Formats: sequence, C-alpha cells, structure tokens
Amino acid sequence: MVSRAKAEMILKWHKDGYEVGEISGLLKIGEEECRSIILHPELAEKAPKPKYGPEFIEPMFE
Repeated sequence: MVSRAKAEMILKWHKDGYEVGEISGLLKIGEEECRSIILHPELAEKAPKPKYGPEFIEPMFE
C-alpha cells in the first residue's frame, strides 16, 4: 500500500506519459501495484465541469 502522495505522483507521471515500469522503478514499488493505482476508479481523474461555461476572450481592435 502506498501513501496518498505517492498515488498522486503515479497518476501525474502516468498522465505525463511515463511508462508503468519507469514509475515503479523510481518509486520503488511493484508494477502491479502501480497499475492498480492507475486503474483504480476512485483515483481516476475526471474532467471538471465548468461552472459557468467556456470563457471567451474578446479580440482587441485598434
């Protein structure tokens, strides 16, 4: 079992494109444990819903 901080690092590095083998080697944990954290449904990152819709930037005319 890994700490919450390590789990967040695993998810961030996986999102950044690191391979499972690289992550597990850097954090000194097993590859299976690393995979289980990445695939865990409660830890999976969900896209946040915008509060007020998209933000538009008006063009500047001179």
